[in-house]
Amino acid sequence: QILKLSTVHHEPSRTSVTISGSAVVDIEQEMKSNTVEQELLKLITRYMVCASFALLSTLVVVIIGIVRSEVPSLHDDLTIRGIHIFFHILDTTVNLICLCLQFPFGKGWYGKCCKHVDLCASNCFIKSMNLKVKSTANNKIESSIVMPSTLSSKANSNDGSRAGTVTEASV
Repeated sequence: QILKLSTVHHEPSRTSVTISGSAVVDIEQEMKSNTVEQELLKLITRYMVCASFALLSTLVVVIIGIVRSEVPSLHDDLTIRGIHIFFHILDTTVNLICLCLQFPFGKGWYGKCCKHVDLCASNCFIKSMNLKVKSTANNKIESSIVMPSTLSSKANSNDGSRAGTVTEASV
């Protein structure tokens, strides 16, 4: 596919590329206009938040179990054993709640319980995708631009006004 590349502006904070008279759309703006992608992002975020909480609670129980089994003085201590059992029950409860929050019937409760974590996680996902898309687009544009020096063997033009101007790039 051949696109006409009009201008490329590089600033320290952002890169703006104009292709065929229209600017490359920021992924945050694109996500706001596409409801299917919004719903997919919400679903992915909900799964990741729930899985992270479940994993974290299980990790606490595993660490307590390892400490209890590796330290001989704690192996038979009833207080540590009670703490381990309590956290094991708590872990099972957290895992069950996280599992229920992933289903459609738990969507309302998820919104009430996890809205701040969800907002933070979805913003991180959007920023990460935005950086990846910009990086990929910049790499494609840089690798596909034909420099005038490589064209000089085919066309010996003495017109120096067009040197450095790129009119077509394949993306």
